[in-house]
Amino acid sequence: MADIKLRPLFTVKADVDGPLHLIGALPLGYTRRVVYVTGGRFEGERLKGKVLPGGGDSVIERPDGGLHLDVRLTLQTDESWT
Repeated sequence: MADIKLRPLFTVKADVDGPLHLIGALPLGYTRRVVYVTGGRFEGERLKGKVLPGGGDSVIERPDGGLHLDVRLTLQTDESWT
């Protein structure tokens, strides 16, 4: 079987609005936190552009310390990408 070679598509640097919002307790001892994204940039070897406002990042923390991260962003590529 051939080796699979992976490389990152891009790195995101997002701007967030204010402090983390603690939504509070969920069933089974979980806790939800949310932060709102107001913009930012992303850039990689072959793809770059901006992060549009309106996205968010939701984290659910489990009682055992595990995290479930749900990030939803809208990305707009620069016209110069190849």
